[in-house]
Amino acid sequence: MEQFLHKKEISHRLFFLTKYLDNFGKLVETENFPKTSMFTGNKGQGKYTLISHLLFSIKDDKYDNNNYQINKNSKFYNSFYSGINTNLIYIDSSLIKIDDIRELKINILSKKINNEKRFIVFDDIDLINLNCANALLKIIEEPLNNDYFFLINNKTQNLIETIKSRCVEFKIDMNFKGLNNDIQEFLKTFELKPLIDFDHNLLTPGLFLRFNQIMYEYNLDLNDTIYENFKKILNNHKRNKLRINIDLMKYIINFYFETENKSISKFQIIKIIDELFNYNLSQKTFLETVKNI
Repeated sequence: MEQFLHKKEISHRLFFLTKYLDNFGKLVETENFPKTSMFTGNKGQGKYTLISHLLFSIKDDKYDNNNYQINKNSKFYNSFYSGINTNLIYIDSSLIKIDDIRELKINILSKKINNEKRFIVFDDIDLINLNCANALLKIIEEPLNNDYFFLINNKTQNLIETIKSRCVEFKIDMNFKGLNNDIQEFLKTFELKPLIDFDHNLLTPGLFLRFNQIMYEYNLDLNDTIYENFKKILNNHKRNKLRINIDLMKYIINFYFETENKSISKFQIIKIIDELFNYNLSQKTFLETVKNI
């Protein structure tokens, strides 16, 4: 199944969450890591990247633990992305259906390769539908030996308490005061120019870097008008249909309203953005609405 493969690209070097990886590594070494864990925090903080680096540190003898660096030439790296390693299962909870949960149960009950540890990652667990959540409960209540579940909770929606109660929760929090220095170090390492003003940044590192990348791709400039930037975003959205486009538009609105006084409420514009995508409203009408802001 498509959602059972590792499709998300991750940073090959862990920049912001190394202290968490060190602590989790100690739990693994002492065999005290929980069988079912939940990583909770705002989207873009790097929870998926953190879990991936933890798996590499456990399974890949070529992982550089001193520099928190993944080796792209290792056999484990290839198996991680190809899906050929049945002891690594990745699931996009926003896409999964009840039949996929049943298939997962069959996979879990099947024999593991060399009886090694098996890791099952549920990304965006907060977006799982109720039927799938109830079916998942039956799987995570009594994990088989050597089975470890990682649930990533981005807090975009309320998660049913029965799921939470089955997990040991790790809250991933970042201190924004020191993040800008870390982000600047990351940008410098990869020779990237920041297009977002650090003085007005309250983004998580993941969102900062993703927004920065998209602004390059779409040729956006925060010195341009909302209309000009939104027109470029919508033109690209016709082609790629990425959810991140909506998030970027809301960020731009927040930026403009922080730096300038406007006659219209930013919450009105954000509501219109949601209506535009939820109800497939006319983009032309939408752009006319924001043209005079």
